[in-house]
Amino acid sequence: MVRSLVPQGRTHRIAPLIAGLLHYATDIAYEKHGDSSEEGSVAQMLIMGSEMYDMEEAKDIMKLVEQLFTDANVQFERTSVRDEDYTIIESVIYEWFDLGCGKIE
Repeated sequence: MVRSLVPQGRTHRIAPLIAGLLHYATDIAYEKHGDSSEEGSVAQMLIMGSEMYDMEEAKDIMKLVEQLFTDANVQFERTSVRDEDYTIIESVIYEWFDLGCGKIE
């Protein structure tokens, strides 16, 4: 799905979609594992990530999103029309925070 959407997709549309998928995965992780998820597991990263407060603490979640794009063989680094480099991963994290996962300041 990611490979199909991202190459032609616009970041402002893709980021909320991926963030929503992460939000859903976090809900499932809580339902299945609660606070007793396995150390280093994706479930633990999502659960811990939902309690973070800034982008510095979002490194594990950013790694998960990067792996998602890498597994889909999709480039996540882009250049804006103003020739500025950016990454879809950061946009996803900001959208994820907007969904109530974590509390970015």
